[in-house]
Order: sequence, then C-alpha cells, then structure tokens
Amino acid sequence: MKAMIPHHSIAVLTSRRARIADPRVRELADSIIAAQVREIELMKRLIDDIEGRD
Repeated sequence: MKAMIPHHSIAVLTSRRARIADPRVRELADSIIAAQVREIELMKRLIDDIEGRD
C-alpha cells in the first residue's frame, strides 16, 4: 500500500499541472484529483492503524 501513495500523488500532480481547455476534460481531471487525494489520505490512515500509530 505504501507504494501506491507515490503513484496516486503523481496522478494528482499531473492532473493539476495539465493545461486543459475542454471543460469536460477539466471536470474529469478534477474528479481524479479529488478521488486520488481521498485515497491517499485513506491509505495513510490505514498504514498508521496497521502499524499501530495514532
């Protein structure tokens, strides 16, 4: 799971940096950003929980 965090982070960074003119594609990129950020936070919480950190 730890290896997935950098992968998701790259997707967020790429989507944020993209110069997108089409509003439909921008909407898709924004939804990717939101989903990936939520998943990163969930993975971090799960890792902390599994490793016994608060």
